[in-house]
Amino acid sequence: MKDFIEKMEFHQVVTLNSDGKKEYITTGVTLNKVEYIALPTILGMYDTSDPTLRKYLKKYGENDSDYFLSDGKLFISTSFLVKNHFYLKKENTTTFHPYRKKRIKGCSIPYSVIGVL
Repeated sequence: MKDFIEKMEFHQVVTLNSDGKKEYITTGVTLNKVEYIALPTILGMYDTSDPTLRKYLKKYGENDSDYFLSDGKLFISTSFLVKNHFYLKKENTTTFHPYRKKRIKGCSIPYSVIGVL
């Protein structure tokens, strides 16, 4: 277990919350030279919805290589996103939600990023 933790490098951004206080938000992690992105970051940056992404994970994903849970967050590998044709959003666009049958604004990070660690 010690080797597992030593090879994990978290990616964080420094943000300002609504009270104007600095917070550190984990956006991703590098684990054994594989890049993973946190689910809220994916929903804010990629043209997909949470139900669609979870459906793909259930059907095609393999736990521990394509995704894993840590600190209450789901992390998904960038190679899984590329392999399954998930693309970055163009600007701040909406996403079709398959359960609501309409386009909704994807999850956006409700913070102002002021720096990257």
